[in-house]
Amino acid sequence: MIAATSSYYLSNFLANTVSATQADLAARQIELSTGRSADPGSRLGALAGLDASLRNRKSLLLTLVDSNGLASSELDVSQQAMGRMRASAQSALEQLTLAATSQTATSLSDLGRANLDELTSKANTSFNGQYVFGGINSGQTPINDYNAAGSPAKAALVGAFTTQFGFPPTDPAAAGIPGARLNAFLTGAAANLFAAPAWSADWSAASSTSPRIHIAPGQTIDAATNANQSAFKDAAQAYAILAEFGGSPFNREATSAVASRASNLLGSSVSGFIGLEGALGAAKARAGDASSAMNAETAILTGQIDQYEKIDPYEVSTNINLLTTKLQTAYQLTAQLQQMSLVKHLPA
Repeated sequence: MIAATSSYYLSNFLANTVSATQADLAARQIELSTGRSADPGSRLGALAGLDASLRNRKSLLLTLVDSNGLASSELDVSQQAMGRMRASAQSALEQLTLAATSQTATSLSDLGRANLDELTSKANTSFNGQYVFGGINSGQTPINDYNAAGSPAKAALVGAFTTQFGFPPTDPAAAGIPGARLNAFLTGAAANLFAAPAWSADWSAASSTSPRIHIAPGQTIDAATNANQSAFKDAAQAYAILAEFGGSPFNREATSAVASRASNLLGSSVSGFIGLEGALGAAKARAGDASSAMNAETAILTGQIDQYEKIDPYEVSTNINLLTTKLQTAYQLTAQLQQMSLVKHLPA
């Protein structure tokens, strides 16, 4: 009975030894492959909390650096689109300076329509599935297509003209409109269609609130701008009056009023786009500076974490060899114990 009991406890002891040694060996093998402690908490004791804090800080900084990279890419896309809109406005402005001597009314209308299409396309630029000029409404198309069938913006502009003068802009009677009276309409009733609330009702689904992102702990920037900025409105207004009234049968004075009004709006639009481009560039620079600072801090944190968690590969290799020998010995003893039987000790 004593021998049977001793065999039971010895067998149980060896089983526990094998299990514990296997777990310890697996942990040491992980350490050898990663170069870091498999269980920093138990190894560091009271310093485990500090180690966890360092790791959390590093994780936060790395997340922000990744976010900044995405934001910088979006800012690049926004700048490129805005640069194209600015260049188009500048080109249209240069062409309008020739209107008095070399351009026909029809070409003014064509200039307006073509640039409206370009403005709409660039204002509706998307990145990563979101519209970069939509503000916080980045899931909605910012600018409606003025040239599309049933366009409310087009209907509103033509309707305002008809209400003002008693006939549509294509009517031959438009030839009798004095330039001063047409200019009053362009700077009054027509201009009101590109301000609140008409702008949001007929032209734009964008939000005037731009999204903000954290670029570093305690630091935020506007991640983009929005299509409700005056540069967009001025460009849209200039192109719309050219498209709608550039081909009207106005007299020379009235046609000049259209070109002059469009020129003033485009000059304002170009200046506005330049300012917005500068703001986007400054935001991108701030994100880049923040990432550089966080990368430097991350390097320091990595060094501090290494001091707590990094292991000596030679020491770990030695422990693995010792544990492997211990495990092999336990296996051998277990095999021998299984071969033992009281039957072998009974008399024949």
